[in-house]
Amino acid sequence: MGKGGMFLMIVFDQEKLNQLLKAMSRGFSRDPRQLIVFSVIVVIFIGLLLFFGVYQARKSRIKRLQRVRDRFEGMLQRYRLSAFERDLLERMSSYLRKETDKPLLLQHAATFDWAADKLRQADKIPDAAIAALRLKLGLNSQSREKVPHSSTELPRGMPLVIVQKGRKNMSGRIIKQEPYSLIIELDPGSLPPEKGMPIHVYFNNLSGLFGFSTVLLGSKNIIVRLRHSENIKRIQRREFYRKKIKLPVYVKPAGSQERPTVSMFIDLGGGGASLLNPGSRYKPGEKVLLNFFPSHDSEIDLIAQVVRLSGKGRVMHLEFVSISEINRDHILGLLFKSTE
Repeated sequence: MGKGGMFLMIVFDQEKLNQLLKAMSRGFSRDPRQLIVFSVIVVIFIGLLLFFGVYQARKSRIKRLQRVRDRFEGMLQRYRLSAFERDLLERMSSYLRKETDKPLLLQHAATFDWAADKLRQADKIPDAAIAALRLKLGLNSQSREKVPHSSTELPRGMPLVIVQKGRKNMSGRIIKQEPYSLIIELDPGSLPPEKGMPIHVYFNNLSGLFGFSTVLLGSKNIIVRLRHSENIKRIQRREFYRKKIKLPVYVKPAGSQERPTVSMFIDLGGGGASLLNPGSRYKPGEKVLLNFFPSHDSEIDLIAQVVRLSGKGRVMHLEFVSISEINRDHILGLLFKSTE
């Protein structure tokens, strides 16, 4: 059929439609009851469409929720969770915006952290219970770069310092993660902390310096068991952390062959230091080579630039030009050991 034929058909159909509408209009004008009946039929028809639309949407939502519940239940069975652990997850899920987000509690550490915090704030849930559940779900990503949320996220081998009031600070490293406890091996010669007294643990990673409070669960020789904590606090960002400390340091101009001069640190941090300016010799902008010993078995050489002077030139404030992560760890370990 050509374009002309299609045009005639459209015109013809339009004419028929106009005739139909005119007929209906004339009929309704003769009998208003017909108009009322027609309107009721239209309303009923639209109502039926809306009803079936809502019904289908509700039916689809129910099916979707059932699929989510089946998936969630299957995941719970795979992890072989206890009734108490299941109850914890159900209570945590009540804080989620949508029920369909429930599987994220078992897969997404950030969702788990957020819901766990809400539950801990609302109820007195032991940190150890949350930590054990986190370990069982495998949500304890042990990265040296991320900001940790729980002591379960601290990697094996991480050095830390245990501080207990009235006792000498203890250094050690993590050797194992258990569901309800953190296992630490103290450095040789260290005395274990005393049971029944609060303990503060400090550690650092690439994101900064952190600490948490805990209690001693048990010890045998230099092996210590501490209760897990879900309340890790950042003390300072790694690059800005400084502490007052007295430590000898040898100084000379960077690149020179002259004999170094002994000086003394006033404060020291992961990104810079302040020390006595030997003979008020060094000026802002100059670069110096520092040599010092943070421990009996480690030595550090690094380049620093004089940023400013104080005390009429007797104290120089330095910024490290380049420092390896190993040297930074040695420095931060020294600062933790000197924590009061």
